[in-house]
Amino acid sequence: DRATSNYISFVEAMEKKRNMSIERFEPGRTDQIAQLRAPLDSVRVRNVKRDLEVSFAGAAPRPVSVRDDAVSSSTASQPRFDENRMSLAMVVEYADFRYYTGGDNQHGTHAHLKDRLDWTDLDTATPVARAVGRVDVAKLNHHSHGTPVAFLRELRPSVVVLPAWNSDQP
Repeated sequence: DRATSNYISFVEAMEKKRNMSIERFEPGRTDQIAQLRAPLDSVRVRNVKRDLEVSFAGAAPRPVSVRDDAVSSSTASQPRFDENRMSLAMVVEYADFRYYTGGDNQHGTHAHLKDRLDWTDLDTATPVARAVGRVDVAKLNHHSHGTPVAFLRELRPSVVVLPAWNSDQP
């Protein structure tokens, strides 16, 4: 589509003009997003999710498909594309402080998506919460639409950020 090709042209132009390096966001990595000036050793950004892959902390990071996760309730073999579920998720850590942000990742069925039932049961939020664990602050996914209690139980944030700017969103 036109927007995608325009974005790709912009990225390619910036890569040439500013001698930038473009690379894919890789779940499990902690070296892709870093400060350029006066880096602090205690600041770290951990990539948790890209597309339908989640990386669990612990041993060597190994992305796993959310389709294979026990909490996924999807019965679709070929789900239709939904950019919300393709959102990135990451954790920013500074000393003992942990902040989670997960874009538009969603959990379970949403009434406004009934025409796309092959995607509405695909849970990307719960596997991400399990991979992230306890945080101090969490920005709720997808304007907090359908935020499940299980998601909050996994993250156990002291503070929750609810981004909302439309009348149809809380």
